[in-house]
Amino acid sequence: MNLIPKRSAFAITAVVLGLSLTVVVSQKQVTAQDLSGQKMEDAFKNIKAFRGLPADELLPTMVFFEAALGVGCPYCHDNDGAKRELDTKPQKLIARQMIDMVNAANKTTFNGAKRVTCFTCHMGRSTPVGVPNVIGGAAAVQKTPSLIAAGTVTQRRPGKPFPAQQVEIASKPGVELITTKAGQNDNLLGYKGASAWAKAGNGAPRDLRYAEGDATRLEDTFNLPAQLKTLVLEPKVERPEVIDGREMYVLSGRTQYLPKVTAYFEKESGMLRRLVYQIDTFVGPYPTQIDYRDIRDVGGRKVPYSWVISQTRNREFTWAFQNISAAPVEDSKFVKPAATTPARRSNADCRQARPELSLSTHCSYLVPT
Repeated sequence: MNLIPKRSAFAITAVVLGLSLTVVVSQKQVTAQDLSGQKMEDAFKNIKAFRGLPADELLPTMVFFEAALGVGCPYCHDNDGAKRELDTKPQKLIARQMIDMVNAANKTTFNGAKRVTCFTCHMGRSTPVGVPNVIGGAAAVQKTPSLIAAGTVTQRRPGKPFPAQQVEIASKPGVELITTKAGQNDNLLGYKGASAWAKAGNGAPRDLRYAEGDATRLEDTFNLPAQLKTLVLEPKVERPEVIDGREMYVLSGRTQYLPKVTAYFEKESGMLRRLVYQIDTFVGPYPTQIDYRDIRDVGGRKVPYSWVISQTRNREFTWAFQNISAAPVEDSKFVKPAATTPARRSNADCRQARPELSLSTHCSYLVPT
């Protein structure tokens, strides 16, 4: 049981670190009172990234670094307490680069406000949140830019069994076409660039609403990791969470037309494991959750062979693929189908099929082929 009040504990830590800084880092035998009005480079040795800053801010800054990375002094400084000012470890040089990077980000993006800190990415760990690598990285995408996947999608609702439907996905960077077998017809869902559309069976294609278009791009499992940086606006690192016993880094933001998107990356592998997004409605947000499973290697890319899309009212869609292969896909496959006008019978042919109609009726407009 910890009987030391938090403020007291912090004060004790500061005192202990302060003694260390006074005797070891500075080696000038200065006290906290001596630091008042001085600059860091005047009171301490080998100061580079903090030149010109008040010397009495060095101690709380070092304490913040420890908390942000979950490390101690020897992580960056020499193990010999009498040589802390030396640049014997690469971590110290990297820390200076990170300080410059953070300062530049705040200056250019937030007008100098301290919005970005070490804790923003590190969250108490020495290794920051990594770049999503579900697809194996940019080099793997260039090596294997297009994929063809064949499998099934099964819908589940309480009390309503649905048969599995055959589905095929054709994917290239920034474009996707999903073909779902519905009896004798095909249901199509696709996007290319700013255009997103759907076509049900023999019906005419329709353009998706803006929010639907963003949702379609987020549900593009094969392209999402490469597109996440451009799709998600105002990204923010949240507190880590545990899902199915695995610790996850959490990134939240929004898209141009969706109010909230949250991505969960597995700490150990960096893989995208869950995505949640919301669509605004007049009665409140409509959430959709996607869980990625069975990740395998396809031509150097890490791709899930299965994922589950869960929505409200316990509606769930399980996508399971038996085959995913790296194969070229023609650009023409992703073109939105043209709207077709049904052919009409001639009036004479129509009269033979509909003799009951009066002679004044233009039969061809009433009887489609």
